Amino acid sequence: MAEDLIAAIETLCGAIRSLPETDELLQNFTARGLDRGRYDATIPIRDELAQVLGFLEPFEQDCGAEHLAELPRLHVSVLLSHLAALQRITDEIQTKCKIQPPTGVVLPSYQGSERRVACSVVNAYSQLYSELAPLRRLAIDALAKRASGKTTSPTEGLTGWPLVDRCTATARQQLEKATTEEEFQAVGLFCRETLISLAQAVYDPAKHSTSDGINPSPTDAHRMLGAYFAAELVGGSNQAMRKHSKASLDLANELQHRRTASRREAALCVEATRTVVELVTIISDHR
Repeated sequence: MAEDLIAAIETLCGAIRSLPETDELLQNFTARGLDRGRYDATIPIRDELAQVLGFLEPFEQDCGAEHLAELPRLHVSVLLSHLAALQRITDEIQTKCKIQPPTGVVLPSYQGSERRVACSVVNAYSQLYSELAPLRRLAIDALAKRASGKTTSPTEGLTGWPLVDRCTATARQQLEKATTEEEFQAVGLFCRETLISLAQAVYDPAKHSTSDGINPSPTDAHRMLGAYFAAELVGGSNQAMRKHSKASLDLANELQHRRTASRREAALCVEATRTVVELVTIISDHR
């Protein structure tokens, strides 16, 4: 059944990646037969699906798939059901955002239920996380060792957060040897892992409230670090620093989720990620 699980993960990740970007040109939406207003209303759903994608991507790699083979059969069955639910939600987005035809036929739509559907994504994701988080860490470590050819990173200890240092170093090493689009995308994966580890190290829900009141998932680095900067750099005198921190975080987050990747984009992603790490290290006085 491990093969079924791997196939389901790959299919779901591919479906999420195939969703149009929010800022695509209007003519592209028209060509797809999509209503721009309806599609924009699905941002809460797509934001949560992006978290799912970031979490599952390591399992698309060979070493990640190997770890899935260790799961008990019963666990695999449960995971498949959650993946099927997420696949159904992903597929429904383009179906329910179709342009209404002039024939008067009423096509399926969300009818204002986008937030409820987003909550369903969060619930399914939390189940995947509880089952797969330990294996995901093993997969990331294996990818890091493969990229560096070493069991430890020569830059480990620069921030005092070992996972942050290791992922940062691995992203740079991957960038140096990358030549294909897939290898450049792997750079983004390690940058994403860097920010997740960083966010988990400094985010305190009792001190750092998110701007939208949503409790971030364990891998929602963008929301956690955004709340961290807002709380730690409070006040008018820190306005410029808040803007700089947010801009660096937004750039790193946007580049990590690019479906296409070039050397320039991968290098910018590494640099933006490094900037965020440096900012948090200085603000927290952790070094």
